[in-house]
Parts: sequence; structure tokens; C-alpha cells
Amino acid sequence: MEIQTWIIPITILPAVFLFILSTSNISSTLGTEINQLLEKAGTSKTLIKRKIDQLKRLHIALTTKYISAICFALSGFIGSIGIFEETIMNKIYLILMIVGIALIIIAIIHMIIFAYKAIYNRQLQFKDKIETQTCAKCGEKYY
Repeated sequence: MEIQTWIIPITILPAVFLFILSTSNISSTLGTEINQLLEKAGTSKTLIKRKIDQLKRLHIALTTKYISAICFALSGFIGSIGIFEETIMNKIYLILMIVGIALIIIAIIHMIIFAYKAIYNRQLQFKDKIETQTCAKCGEKYY
């Protein structure tokens, strides 16, 4: 196998790790937000449950990204040792690449669903906030 072939999975790794870092930051922020909602009296249980479901979806996406990073690293390692005369190693290399790409696609799908539901949850959160607040001047509810 040519040198370009085994370098491909290694060059994908930085992008996967950046993707992991981004998702970890979102997960951390969401965890903090959930804690704040739990401490706040009168927060909708539905909203908190939906936020916890979002956090679960992020953790699924993170797990698939970590496993894909392992697949890319292993396929790069297998490609670098240069024993591709044996067809089994060639097949393992290709399987690891395919699994790594499939897992990234699954993670992206989870992130798309997360983003879609995050918008709805944010709207629900704003509506909940409007319904519970009153005007400082007249004392009437905003909503």
C-alpha cells in the first residue's frame, strides 16, 4: 500500500479531535445550565428533562467520536507497518477506515438532531421565563 493511503487516517485525526473538543465544550455548558435550572425554583420539569435528554445525545455523539478516533489511529498504525502483502491486514485497514467514517457520520447526525432540539428547548425556556415574570411597573404578567 502506498504511503499516501496510510497517511489519510492520521490526517483525519486532528479534525476528529477538534470535533470532540467542540462537543465537550457544548456538553460542559449544557451541564452547567442544567445545574442552574435544577437550583432555580419553579423551573419546568419538562424543560429539565428535555435538557437532560440533550446531554445524553451529546454523550452518544462524543462516544462515537472517540471510537472513530481509535479506528483512524489503528488504521494509520496498520498502514504504517507496511505488511499489506497479506490481504487480511488490508481488509482490517479498510474496515477500520469504514467504521471510523461511519461513526463520524453517526455523530454528525446526533449533532444535527441536538441542534434542532436545542432551538425548540430554548424557545420553551423563553416561554417559561415569560410566563413566570411580571412587569415591574404594573405587576402584570408579560405573557
